[in-house]
Amino acid sequence: MSKNGCLRVRAEGRVMQQSPVVDIRRSRFTVKLSRVVRASWILVVLSLVMNGLLRWLTSNYVGAFFVYIDKYVMIATIILCLFHIKTSRQQYSVIILSIILFVFMFTGTLYSGNLAQHIFALWVYLPIIFAAMTFPFLGLDSRVRSAAIWLSFLVALGVFLNSFLELPWSGHIFEIGDHEIASARLWWATGDVERLSGFSRASFEAAAQLAVLALIYHALSRPRIAYELAYFFFIAYAIFLTTTKRVLFAYLACFLLIVVGRNIKLAVCAAFLRAGVLVAGLIGAIAPIFTVFVGRLAFSEDTVLRTLGARFSHTWPQALATVSEDWMAILGRGLGGVGTASLVYAPSEYILTDSMFVHMFGIGGIVGGLLYVAFFSRIATILPDSEKRNVLLLGAASVFLFMTGIVANNLQSGTYGLLVGALYSAFFAPKSRLAHPHPI
Repeated sequence: MSKNGCLRVRAEGRVMQQSPVVDIRRSRFTVKLSRVVRASWILVVLSLVMNGLLRWLTSNYVGAFFVYIDKYVMIATIILCLFHIKTSRQQYSVIILSIILFVFMFTGTLYSGNLAQHIFALWVYLPIIFAAMTFPFLGLDSRVRSAAIWLSFLVALGVFLNSFLELPWSGHIFEIGDHEIASARLWWATGDVERLSGFSRASFEAAAQLAVLALIYHALSRPRIAYELAYFFFIAYAIFLTTTKRVLFAYLACFLLIVVGRNIKLAVCAAFLRAGVLVAGLIGAIAPIFTVFVGRLAFSEDTVLRTLGARFSHTWPQALATVSEDWMAILGRGLGGVGTASLVYAPSEYILTDSMFVHMFGIGGIVGGLLYVAFFSRIATILPDSEKRNVLLLGAASVFLFMTGIVANNLQSGTYGLLVGALYSAFFAPKSRLAHPHPI
């Protein structure tokens, strides 16, 4: 056997080299599967970017059933990928995710006595499951940079239009069954400033889409400084119009990390990003716990810190105290015990979480909190340090997720859900694959 893996055979006094056998049908199918998954991701991302407009159109002119066409695509793609999981590492990550979902559905059913509530929660968390299951089959290439910048322009266009036009889908309500659903959320920030959502379904979704798409472009490109600064201020202004302060701050921090990371040694860059993930993740866990022990903190109602004050004074301590009753402190309320599923099936028991850590604690108690810690610790531990563009992309995306997750429940958002699932999939890959990723 030769070093390059080809088989050598001796015939008629000559050494002949025989190419290894390749299963052409399997290779072609893998390419086709990658194309199907890529098409599914394109449809899902476009539907998130245009979700408010699409909900308004489908509910008015097509039928409420088609409002969730993106989720039907997610389910079909998940089933397709499940039948073609080949590597033990992919099987392992799917099994771990399945066990987590099953356990929290079981404990939740014990708590509420309503299995339907926790099955509905699977529907809510479908973007996370979709990204976790399909990301290994996605097959990213250099075109993702162009897609990211054009999509970011589309989101920004919607926000700019919304700044001087009253869009018909903002505040539009339609019914599915006995439930009223908004095409796009219409609400206001401090001082009666409208939170602009553009084409999306909520201002925080539009802001997250702008930031994530822009970070993809920043991490995978190295344009002239004038062009990059112009693009940065363009995106930052669009985020500012949505009034989503946490996203604006996180975007600024991650942009600076990327710019600095480009100009320092790779190992130092990876170390900075690992530290950023650890710091953001730890603050996300420590800050809510801190509020339980120090009591209520007073914040002026007239400042931009008003919403942060609400979290410190009652949202976080009340949520943690409620979930900590009896055995719930260990296993939580279950998959549908907090968030949207709780609001739909048990509105009297609905609690705000406004934090990734608090939301995980609500779902799984101490176990859920430990899973949150394990997630950001895993990312910080095995962040690769070989291909710089991949390091910048994975690191900046992780820092952004945990920074915004300090004061927001990112797990039920479609945009953040795709990010959570993709990072879960990426960091359950073999270490050798993360150490030597294919550059995008």
